[in-house]
Amino acid sequence: MLVAGQLAASRPAWRAFALVLALLCCSRAAADAVAEFYGDLVAQPSKLARSVEKKGMIPVERWDDKLFSFEPFHHWVMNSSIYRRQVSRNYPMSFPCGVWVNHHYKFVFIRNRKAASTTVTDNFDKCHYKNADPKLCIEVASLASLKERGVEPADLWRDYFVFSTSRNPWARAGSSYDYCSTKWARTSGPCSQPPFSSFCRDPSILGKITNLFHCFDRVGMYHDYYHTEPVAPCLTTDTGLPAVDYLIRYENLADDLPEAVRLINERRDKSLPPIPEPKIYWKKKGQAARSSEESGVEATTAALVGHGEKYRQCGMQCVRDIYEYFKVDFELFEIPLPKSAPSS
Repeated sequence: MLVAGQLAASRPAWRAFALVLALLCCSRAAADAVAEFYGDLVAQPSKLARSVEKKGMIPVERWDDKLFSFEPFHHWVMNSSIYRRQVSRNYPMSFPCGVWVNHHYKFVFIRNRKAASTTVTDNFDKCHYKNADPKLCIEVASLASLKERGVEPADLWRDYFVFSTSRNPWARAGSSYDYCSTKWARTSGPCSQPPFSSFCRDPSILGKITNLFHCFDRVGMYHDYYHTEPVAPCLTTDTGLPAVDYLIRYENLADDLPEAVRLINERRDKSLPPIPEPKIYWKKKGQAARSSEESGVEATTAALVGHGEKYRQCGMQCVRDIYEYFKVDFELFEIPLPKSAPSS
């Protein structure tokens, strides 16, 4: 009777323990679902991928250093930071598009910042480097250099293989946020990195801080602006249509880059040797990727999902803020804005 009574008395405690255990399991499952949601969010690749139907060229004034005008951007900076006037959240282009060309293999590569473009260009010499291979190297395209060769920009864009890189804009924004302040010579007081939520509300905040308080040493006034502006103007025609033949996705670099090289080789003059198989590695591995690796995430996956934690901590408001700011990129890459995140 005594044992039976003790068992009966202990049943409520066991039920309570089981309930707590079930709640903990549910809580952990919900937290895992939230983390997975934000990891998947920043790892979505562009749907505009690999072979693209090129519709024309990037306007010359966006990439030629003599025709590009800094004045609209300078006016925006003065009005937003000095005169404190109401201005658009998105500023005019702060720097020319990085258009590089090889006239032997007849390809054009457009550099997009924080999207593995350095990994691509490191597979080719720069023509201004000493001992560069003159046939394999790439040089910055300009009207003056094209004129010397008797090449019209429209013909260049029509006849050459034009390719570039893309990256999920949420991940690219997170990467730019981490990267820019690593170039600041002063990182305390007014030069302290702002909260990620403040950056999402206004990605130009990094450029404003570093120029107002002269936080930089090694980089110029444009650095933090051109790393945090949309890339679509450097991928599209004057009407917003694709201006490339091929787009390497950061998220699929291991497959897309070799395919781009294969296509260049396929089109080459057969008197030229084929371009070697490209070397693929993360040239500038960011803080988020390194942190994810240290927590046990596989290296390639870490490079994709690492910035998800920023958005998990910040929430859907940051997701929406970045979407609105980089909307032209999201629309070009056909990446939708989710309505909500799972409940935690």
